[in-house]
Amino acid sequence: MEKLIVRVTELMQELTNTYQKLANICENLATAFVKGQTESVELLTRSGQGELLQVRAKLSQITNLLTTFTHQQANRKDSNSLNAQEKNNFELASKALIVAAKNFRQICQKTAPLAINGIAFANVCFDIYGIESTTYHEPYSIRRNKT
Repeated sequence: MEKLIVRVTELMQELTNTYQKLANICENLATAFVKGQTESVELLTRSGQGELLQVRAKLSQITNLLTTFTHQQANRKDSNSLNAQEKNNFELASKALIVAAKNFRQICQKTAPLAINGIAFANVCFDIYGIESTTYHEPYSIRRNKT
């Protein structure tokens, strides 16, 4: 059972690092939006997508491990099976994770309007100049046939 909590703690630390990477990506993405650096926007968007997939995978693993831990804990007679160091590490990792997730959310809330406004602006430009919007590929679209 101790191994489960140790693994959850490790996953939370990894997830904290991933959220910090995502926050950096969003900050760089906002700069790329403002400067109109389309290649950077596409690169950063793809990087962000990869990091978000890791977030989902780690959150799923954490949920599964904590569910297993809860079931095992319910079947034990002594409910205090973790030592003080493991508890402390778990608490520190969970607090750091919450801070990193909140920071990412705040940065995301600043970056999202730039992306939305950029898409709206691009659509207006396409309409004004007679370019069909179907010819526009968003930075996050996956292009399979690159030449």
